[in-house]
Amino acid sequence: MPDRGKISQEFKMSWEELWSFHNSHCAVYELLPKLLPKYLEYIYIPTDKYEEWQEEQISKTEKIDVNEQQSITYGVLVLQPSSNTKIHYLIHLKKLSEHSISLSREQVFVNDAAPDLVLEKMMDLASTALYPLEISVDEHGAIDKIGNAQEIKSRWKKNTLPSIQQYYAGDVAANLVRKMDSFYEKIDTSPSLLEKDFFLQLFLFLKINLQETSRETADLSIYLPVVPRKITYQTIIGPRNRSASADQMLVEIRGHQKKDYRSTSSVGNISLDISISRRTHAITAITGMLSAEENNQEKQIFVEIYVMNEYI
Repeated sequence: MPDRGKISQEFKMSWEELWSFHNSHCAVYELLPKLLPKYLEYIYIPTDKYEEWQEEQISKTEKIDVNEQQSITYGVLVLQPSSNTKIHYLIHLKKLSEHSISLSREQVFVNDAAPDLVLEKMMDLASTALYPLEISVDEHGAIDKIGNAQEIKSRWKKNTLPSIQQYYAGDVAANLVRKMDSFYEKIDTSPSLLEKDFFLQLFLFLKINLQETSRETADLSIYLPVVPRKITYQTIIGPRNRSASADQMLVEIRGHQKKDYRSTSSVGNISLDISISRRTHAITAITGMLSAEENNQEKQIFVEIYVMNEYI
C-alpha cells in the first residue's frame, strides 16, 4: 500500500493538501478516498511543487554518464543555414572505464548523400582510420590519452593510406596525404589534435559539467563547422524551467560568445536543451543553436543529437 507520509515528504505537502488538490482537479473516476487504495498509479500535484521536485531530482544525480554496461548510439544532425548544408551521421559510444570511452562513427552524409566531390571523398576515406577511437579524459574533460593510438596508426599505414594512393593522384591528393600522415603520426603524443571534432568536444563538456547540482557557470571552447577558429562561450548551466516527462530530466545551457581580438560589438550565442534519462543518467538528446561572429556576420549552426531509440 502506498505510504502517505513518504508521498507528502517527497512533494513537501501535507497529505490533506495533496488529497484535496488531486480531487479538485481530477475526473470523477480518478477521485481518491481518504484511505489510499493498495495501488496508486498517479496523483495530481501543483505545477510549482512538481518543478521543485524535478530540480531536486537533478541535484540528487551524482553524475550524468553512460552506464558501465551500456553502449549508446547517437544520431547527429548539424544544420548550417549560411551554406544551406545538412550533415548527419551515427556515432556509437561505449564506456570502457570510469574515465575512458570508445567511439565509432559511421558514414557521414552531406545533404542526405555520401560525399561526391573528390576532396570530400578523400577526406571521408582518410577519417575512417580514426575509428574505433578509444580516449581517456581528465577531471576537466580534456582528452589526455588515446588508448589505441598504435592501432589507429597501423590502420592508416596498412589500409587507408594505400587505398587513397590507389584511387587518387595529383597535387590535391598528395597534399591531403601529407596532412593526414602528419596527423596520424602525432596522434599518440598530441591528443589535442581531436579538439576540432565538434561532437566529441560538446559531449565531453556536457559529461563533466552536467554533474553540477545547481545553476553554474562554465566556459565552453569549441570549433564550429562554420568558423575556422575555436570559439569560447561563457555559459550558465541549470535545470530547465518547464516540466519534463516522468523518465527524463531537462537541463538548459545558455550563454554568449566571449569577445576576442576578431570580435566587434556583435557576438554569438549558445542555447542548448539537454534531456537526461532518470534511470541511466545518460544524455538522451541535445537540441539547440550555436552561433559565432565571423567577418562581422553571425554564423549559426542548429544541432539535433538523439539516442537512436529515442529518435526513431
